Amino acid sequence: MAAGRWERVTAALAPGQALVLVPGPAWRYVAGWSPLPDERPAFLWLSGEGRAAALPALAREAAEAAWPGMTVFSYADGASPAPAVQAAWEAVGRPQRVALDEGCGWLQLRLLEDALPGGFEAGPASAVLGPLRLVKDAAELAALQQAQTINDAAMAAAFAQLAPDRTERELAALIREAYRAGGADGEAFILVAAGAHSALPHHEPEDTPLGSGPVLLDIGCWKDGYASDMTRMAYLAPVGEVPADFRAVAEAVEAALVAGLARLRPGLLAGEADAAVRAVISGRGYGPYFTHRTGHGIGVQVHEPPSLAPGELLPLPAGTVFSVEPGIYLPGRFGVRLEEVVVLEDAGPRLLSRLSRSLHVVAV
Repeated sequence: MAAGRWERVTAALAPGQALVLVPGPAWRYVAGWSPLPDERPAFLWLSGEGRAAALPALAREAAEAAWPGMTVFSYADGASPAPAVQAAWEAVGRPQRVALDEGCGWLQLRLLEDALPGGFEAGPASAVLGPLRLVKDAAELAALQQAQTINDAAMAAAFAQLAPDRTERELAALIREAYRAGGADGEAFILVAAGAHSALPHHEPEDTPLGSGPVLLDIGCWKDGYASDMTRMAYLAPVGEVPADFRAVAEAVEAALVAGLARLRPGLLAGEADAAVRAVISGRGYGPYFTHRTGHGIGVQVHEPPSLAPGELLPLPAGTVFSVEPGIYLPGRFGVRLEEVVVLEDAGPRLLSRLSRSLHVVAV
């Protein structure tokens, strides 16, 4: 369990309340490790009176190694998990109020209801964990920076391999290899969109040659349980000349991103950050073609709170990490998106990426 996180989580619980998590990002955030999410039920219980886990026997050894001092109750395949669930509940004080992981499925919920005598009152785990996960601690910031440093190198490697006859899928494979060489724990996602595909915000790589024209690269990897994310643009241009209409859109997107960064300060509402970016794009006549929110939080998930979307009233605290990623997408023609992930500090945003946002032009 991350140093100090257990104390912060338990301090956020109401008297007599327990946090109940299932395998996934919330469990990984609290404990630093999570069992493989599969059909075998598993629960992590945390309260002011203790911590315990109920999980399949095949995960017991890994759990005890990951959590020294954790009380672990296990069950064998073919046996009912109910006794282990009830034993874990008893080990944390038999709470009747629980903050339940929103990832808990229907079958897991029925198991809890059947295993715990007298039932329980449930609320969302995000009410407890949300404020904690929103503000990153020093270890989280270090992991996020390491993931982004690897991401920068992978993007630079991709730029070096741009060629008209290379396909989107082939370029994605080269990025994947750069992640392995850079020490990433794995890819989070790799989006490569060439030509008119760049007008599709989440286009996945196909066997389409890059050809001549724009290439949108939106990529991210995992390192020590934390994700990276960034978007950059390239242009494969005959004799190195980029069309004026593309440059106009690219300049509008860059101006919007710069305006958004300039507006960011602790206490700014998430919706106000979105509005600062959106105003620039609308002012240049491209408002209808900015079709998504300005940004999202990043941490143990690629997308997590905060959401920088129109009307969002959440004040952004110092220590929050999120993306700023304006885009303009002209259907059937091309799209441009630029993305930075920032740490919001008292003096303003600090960029995790050190890679230039300038359009990478390749003469073909």
